Amino acid sequence: MRAQSIVDGGGTVLGAEPASLRWGPAAILRRPKPGTVVRTAAVVLVCLVVGALARTASAEPARPTETSDGGEGFRIVVNVANPVDALAREEIARIFLNRVPRWDAWPGQPRIEPVDLLASSEIRRSFTEVIHGKPVAWVVNFWQRLIFSGRGKPPPMRDSETEVLAFVRANEGGIGYVGTSIPLGVGVKEIQVLE
Repeated sequence: MRAQSIVDGGGTVLGAEPASLRWGPAAILRRPKPGTVVRTAAVVLVCLVVGALARTASAEPARPTETSDGGEGFRIVVNVANPVDALAREEIARIFLNRVPRWDAWPGQPRIEPVDLLASSEIRRSFTEVIHGKPVAWVVNFWQRLIFSGRGKPPPMRDSETEVLAFVRANEGGIGYVGTSIPLGVGVKEIQVLE
């Protein structure tokens, strides 16, 4: 049933809404139909609950040193003289970007000496994605900008995990990363990565 409108002497319909109020931006500001807000809120709540359940039902989360795509994991290693047993992921990232110059937890605070594997290494890719949360190309570009501006230089790079272990073994403040399958040997210890 249509509402009746009254027409005044000039032909204007009184009591009818102009088309611009029925459709367009002004329509958004009008009061919604009864029950619309409740139904919308219920749908949003159901979507949030289903999403949360789907995340918790997914596979076991990766350990901090394993990639989610099944790539080879890695271990963070330091010189055996280093008293540090664990570092937060963010702190390791800052160390490898040369933003932390000294070991604060170590009496005498020796200089931190990080060492990287080559950019083409699968272990480096895993390390960079887990620790920095970025691809290797991002880290390479980061260092290129700093080198070009004269504000820094990257950690030395080694060709193999054996060379990384030798570097860490020879440098009291050394820190590096190697695959999970390589034996560490003497003079080097693994530290825990904290979230």
